[in-house]
Amino acid sequence: MAVMAGLALLSASACRGSDDRPAPDLVLHGGQILTMDDDATTVQAVAVADGKVTAVGSEVDVLALADDGTRVVDLDGRTVIPGVVETHTHLMQEIAPDRAAMLEGQTELLAAGITTAGMPTVLPNQLGAFESLAADDELRVRTVLYLSWNDNCGEVVGEAWTFAQEFGVDLDRPLSIGGVKVFADGGSCGAPAVSFEYRDDAPREMKDNGWVGHGDLFASADQIADVVRRTDAAGGAVVVHAIGDVAIDTALDGYENAGELTQAHRIDHNSLAALLPRRSLARYAELGLAAAVQLMPWSNGCDPTVATEGWISTMPPVAIARVEDWPALLAANPGLTWAWHGDGPWIPGNPLQQAYAIVTGGYANPDGSVCHPELWASRKTLPVLDALRLLTSDAAAAMGLSEDVGSLTPSRHADLLVLTADPLDPDPEVGLATNRPLATIIGGEVAHCVAEGCTLFEE
Repeated sequence: MAVMAGLALLSASACRGSDDRPAPDLVLHGGQILTMDDDATTVQAVAVADGKVTAVGSEVDVLALADDGTRVVDLDGRTVIPGVVETHTHLMQEIAPDRAAMLEGQTELLAAGITTAGMPTVLPNQLGAFESLAADDELRVRTVLYLSWNDNCGEVVGEAWTFAQEFGVDLDRPLSIGGVKVFADGGSCGAPAVSFEYRDDAPREMKDNGWVGHGDLFASADQIADVVRRTDAAGGAVVVHAIGDVAIDTALDGYENAGELTQAHRIDHNSLAALLPRRSLARYAELGLAAAVQLMPWSNGCDPTVATEGWISTMPPVAIARVEDWPALLAANPGLTWAWHGDGPWIPGNPLQQAYAIVTGGYANPDGSVCHPELWASRKTLPVLDALRLLTSDAAAAMGLSEDVGSLTPSRHADLLVLTADPLDPDPEVGLATNRPLATIIGGEVAHCVAEGCTLFEE
């Protein structure tokens, strides 16, 4: 990790002094600020003006930019990271149009440190609720919606409505319509479309929900290609839900058949991608797609009687061994843009706790307790810094938003978290499993705080 200070860093961060830019509205200093830029630079201070980062560097140099109108906050050694970019969550969307419940969901996102959120599967009766929150200035999280082409059971929602909306992401506004969501296979309704047969001895409730035979393919390659072409031409991106290997291969066929594209399209879940032949798996990078993955196999926690129950009870061992096999995905796709997705509320834990899984191979419960399920013991792991990238800069890249969020560098939105602990702590239980945002800052303003996080920002 690069640790820089002084005038050299200040210049490299495009801060040329207080005479050629307005004095900052806010300066945070006296802590460890992980910028998550390309060089993984760590600094001691950050300046914010008009909701954007204007300078990062040493305390001396950044404080020199302040004037009498600048709010100066001493971090007292605390760690700051960019706000989490969640590529795929159903919090708020799943409970829309219930306004009160949506606001509760937003509070949950902010408490988890999520400052930008992609929300797929938006239905006609939900869009208006988001627009109402934005119009009333109650939408604090930067929200990017993906409208449903079909629902989670595969029924086409209504193309006329979907393509009548204006696509395009502008994070200077609280609400954007980023594009379209397509379910290629089942999962919450029906089963993922797979090349093997689901087990005959699967639990009755799983069979009743469609986990039989080869699962459910909800969209053909030609249908996906048509949606992708139309959405891309209108300035939007397509997010394809694909869990099973057959669905993933179909989605890749669809993107390939769509021809030349200009937007940041991706496939989400990708749970059984590693079952594909390598020549097919390598098409993610060849087609310029991003992959959003879950950082752990689906699980209900540390109870060995329920952990990963859906996978274990329905699939043959050869398939279970390849669930969420992200190393195979990366090996076949050098340079692939990939990121996490939390899929809340279905997957428990805040983003740092989910990162614990990919750093240690263990599992962190929402209360901070941890375990190491035997099933995951052989899973490969990532360094903490790489896991943090998945939550921030890599997630922004997967959404096509690298110039706006995901790092604390000049001209980016001043979305950041003040944490209870250093996520790079040698003990991942301290740095990840029990770590929490003390304050969630969006555009230089406190959007959520607890305990001493509130005290830090008191006038």
